[in-house]
Amino acid sequence: MAQVFNLFRVSSTSAGTGDITLGAAIAGFLTFAQAGGVDGDNIEYSINDGSNSEKGIGIITGGILSRQVVYSSTNGGALISLSGNSSSCNIFCDPSAQNLWVINTAQHAVYGGV
Repeated sequence: MAQVFNLFRVSSTSAGTGDITLGAAIAGFLTFAQAGGVDGDNIEYSINDGSNSEKGIGIITGGILSRQVVYSSTNGGALISLSGNSSSCNIFCDPSAQNLWVINTAQHAVYGGV
């Protein structure tokens, strides 16, 4: 299962449907590394770029997000084409509806669960 990282939210100047170079943290948020991510982590990501959005699983290596699986998007379930505008393009981690039912008990306990 892909991971999520609290408060990870960055901008990007990448354009098109290819891999995404992660930029600076949005004010009040953290970079991938600051949030505890390491190279090669599979993550659940969301992208919002103006009126376009995408939700899926990707791998981050060397500050690059490689989109692997798209769960949903405003482009009919396909990759959205990024604008290259860092002021409108945000990449962040959040759990998907598909995976909320899969709770890692050990991780749950770490965060105060029973």
